[in-house]
This record gives sequence, structure tokens and C-alpha cells, in this order.
Amino acid sequence: MNLSLARLMPLMFVLVLALISLWLERAVNRETAHPSLRRHDPDYIVSRFTLTAFDAKGRIESSVAAEKMSHFPDSDTTEILQPKVVRSREDRPAVTVSARRGVMSRDGADIFLYDDVVLVRAAGAGSPQGTIETSYMYFDRARPFARTDRTIRFYEPGRTLSGRGMEYDGALHQFILKSEVRGSFDKGKNRS
Repeated sequence: MNLSLARLMPLMFVLVLALISLWLERAVNRETAHPSLRRHDPDYIVSRFTLTAFDAKGRIESSVAAEKMSHFPDSDTTEILQPKVVRSREDRPAVTVSARRGVMSRDGADIFLYDDVVLVRAAGAGSPQGTIETSYMYFDRARPFARTDRTIRFYEPGRTLSGRGMEYDGALHQFILKSEVRGSFDKGKNRS
């Protein structure tokens, strides 16, 4: 079988044409994304907003309020400034969480809070008011459930706890410190 240059020339021409077509297709498709999706600019901004969730009987179950909310379409994130989350039910003490800034999930159920985060469990059901302070916290509005891997301080009348890493489950009445736990208990202080 004798392969001459005259026979290979059309094959090489088709191969070069295919490579050029492939290169052009990739170059054009790379630029088809809308310019607004390439930049991290908000598509809407809301000032002084409140998001409220109700239970089946029409009672307020939780709310999220903030000074400013900005939605970013490129990452589908919602950033909030000075958020305040309140979770309340008739059978449990209210839980309020505030921070300097936060990021909400698409449905608003998961909230990631940053900078000067303060969680306050109201007094009730035989428990005094409790306060948790940290620099970062994940909060689930539906349960309420809070978690952090950062250093926290917990205050209650007559006791102070600190540690690194924490989980708070309001539905199960559980407060767990993960490591570096230190505490101070005032024996004479009344827990009311």
C-alpha cells in the first residue's frame, strides 16, 4: 500500500479544518456568559427588611430582620447587615440571635452570622436568661439549632462557660462545648 502525499493532502486539510473549528467553538462559548454573571454585583438591595415565618395556626414562629439585604445572582447568595433573628414558640423560651453581618441560604432557613454574634435564650420554663457570644455562628431557624467552631462565652446568672466549638439545640435543650472548656460557677447565686 503506497500512501502518496497527494492522497494524504485532503485528509490533512480536513484535520486542520476540524482543529480550527474546535478552537473557534471553545473561544466563542467562553464569552457567552452574561456580563452580570461574571461580576459580583447585587441585582437587588432592600433596606430595613423583615422576613417572617408562621406556623400552621398563623402564629409567628420566626423572623429575620436586617438593616440591609443584598442579593448576588452570580453566587445566589443573600448578604445581610446587622441581622436579628428571633425564634419563638409558646412552649419554649424565645431565642434571639444578632450579628454585624450574615449570609442567608436561598430559602432563608440557614443563616451564617459573622462578627459580634450574640445568641440570647430568654428566661422561661425554670431557666434563667442565657447569652452566648462568639465571632461566627451557623443558625437554623426551623429547629432552632446553632453551631460554631470558634471560641464562645456563655453567661447565665451564677455561671460562666467558655470553650472552642459549640452546638446548641433548642428543641432538645442541649448545649455542648467541644474543647478548651472553662467554667465559673457561683455557688451562692440563685438560678431564677
